[in-house]
Amino acid sequence: PRHEDKLDHYFYRNLDSDVWNLHRNLQQIHSTISLLKQNNVNFIMTCLDNSYLSDLKDFRPGKQSNTVWTNAIAGLQEQVVPHIVDFEGISFLEWSKHNSFDLGPNGHPLEPAHAEAANYILDKCNKYLYNKRIE
Repeated sequence: PRHEDKLDHYFYRNLDSDVWNLHRNLQQIHSTISLLKQNNVNFIMTCLDNSYLSDLKDFRPGKQSNTVWTNAIAGLQEQVVPHIVDFEGISFLEWSKHNSFDLGPNGHPLEPAHAEAANYILDKCNKYLYNKRIE
């Protein structure tokens, strides 16, 4: 990004990276999950794409991985991934495209995709609850 502010410019030029963003995003997801669980809030979580599953090899192919970053990311993923619902094994974005839903100008699925995704998740929840009653 082009910034007139020297501090912003320094950050984006020297600190910001795909690895940093993955770690930060996983931290935010983890914090959200922790807050919901601590307050006994039932929740269903999805993600637009599968970038939360990435690891250092995805960003730095052929380079030796940094053990500290690898362990930090893997540890967060271990705690976060089980709480994220996908759509027939694919991300919400890919599912939306597969089902021919329109995307907004920045590539995010529009409201009809969200409504149908809610129906999809509700159907899965109902099946899960029905099967639990039978057991």
